[in-house]
Amino acid sequence: MKKRILIYHVAGIGDTLVALPAFRMIQQNFPDTELHLLNISVVPSLPQAELYEHNTLFTRTTFLKPGGRLLFYFYFLLAVLRTSYSALYCFSPSPPKALTLLFRLFRGRRIYHCTPDLKHENIMLAEGYLKRLEALGLSRGNKDLFAFASTPEEISHAEKIALHLRRTHEVPMIAFGIGGRKDVCRWPLQRYEELIGRLSENHAFLPVYLGGEDDREAADMLRRKYGGTFLFDTDCRSLRRTIAFLRFCLCYIGNDTGSMHLAATAGIPCAAVFSAHDLPPNQWHPFSRNSFILRKEMECSGCNLRTCRFGNPAKCLASIATDDFYQALAGWDILKTCKKS
Repeated sequence: MKKRILIYHVAGIGDTLVALPAFRMIQQNFPDTELHLLNISVVPSLPQAELYEHNTLFTRTTFLKPGGRLLFYFYFLLAVLRTSYSALYCFSPSPPKALTLLFRLFRGRRIYHCTPDLKHENIMLAEGYLKRLEALGLSRGNKDLFAFASTPEEISHAEKIALHLRRTHEVPMIAFGIGGRKDVCRWPLQRYEELIGRLSENHAFLPVYLGGEDDREAADMLRRKYGGTFLFDTDCRSLRRTIAFLRFCLCYIGNDTGSMHLAATAGIPCAAVFSAHDLPPNQWHPFSRNSFILRKEMECSGCNLRTCRFGNPAKCLASIATDDFYQALAGWDILKTCKKS
């Protein structure tokens, strides 16, 4: 009988993208074992489900919306009872005690909690996952665990749009992540307006604004003033097509949000402005090369709030001036390639 492993993950878009390398590592170490995913979403719309389309990681994927604890237990129990699993790998902030008890009760198999304790080690969560799996005896191997494969159709759509924009403007494209689901992670829009204006004085580039329908008003305002395009209005509005398109961009500049993780997954350098609401500081650092974050520590760092109790924008974000971000970008080698002579 073919062996099967169940992977339990609590996730949205960013959580999924930083966990994918760990899932690939498990697959690499158990090539003859089926992997099944039980994903508990942090948002009702299940946007992360799209990232598993065309994947070769999982034989079966199950996505559950937040809320409805009894329904959730029913689905978990159903998943455990209908399939024989050799192990359960949990990727969640803390081990789901009741669920692991059910798994052990009905299957009596191995259970591994794979989320690292980052309190004493300031590393990326993506790297923490890999180190945790190594501690469990798994090997990283020689493959690029961070590589995300786009389909020929996704590449074709992205290339078509990118070539059209390049022919029209003949300058590099820079992706700007101006939105975000959490209030505490959104740097003031007015400062992005100032930042793009200052960058435009010394650099030649085409702004590409990332986000969804909720970010349209902000993107339209910036577009009217500095030009560019809102990617959501193109054929690359989906998550997977966005990743394919971002590979044609010079870099990403913006908030700590799902768009940043899409850019990191595409492999382009990221410069992101971070609030201090979570610890350690580098937990959500973009994992693409030549990336950096701008963050200022406060007496309330690590509050873990979605909305700052001192107001909106968050106190820690409000302390980062436009000039702070501009000066950090001025020393970034990536932007030197589009500097005006």
